[in-house]
Amino acid sequence: MSDVNLGSFVEGLNYALDQMVSAKGKKLKVQNPEEYFFEPKEITGELVTCYSFMGNYQKFVDRVVVDPRSYKEQNFVRVVRLIKSNKIKVPFDIAQQFESFTNK
Repeated sequence: MSDVNLGSFVEGLNYALDQMVSAKGKKLKVQNPEEYFFEPKEITGELVTCYSFMGNYQKFVDRVVVDPRSYKEQNFVRVVRLIKSNKIKVPFDIAQQFESFTNK
């Protein structure tokens, strides 16, 4: 993956995570969410899976934290807390990988 593509990918992930778990996310409302298959907890779980799998690549890790627009450490802390409280359900190994990723 080129650096440009990696940057865009990371920025998209960070933006999506910010929209799902930050204060902005609490304001995010969709009329008839079932009609649009809008399930924030599942979406957040999928984002966690992406971060977990990509967290093994140092270039990816480095790009996550330098995203000036959407990277917020508190989003990652909040997601770990949501996973531990079973509000976001991901397989155990993914949860461990994500928590490890947030500690890099």
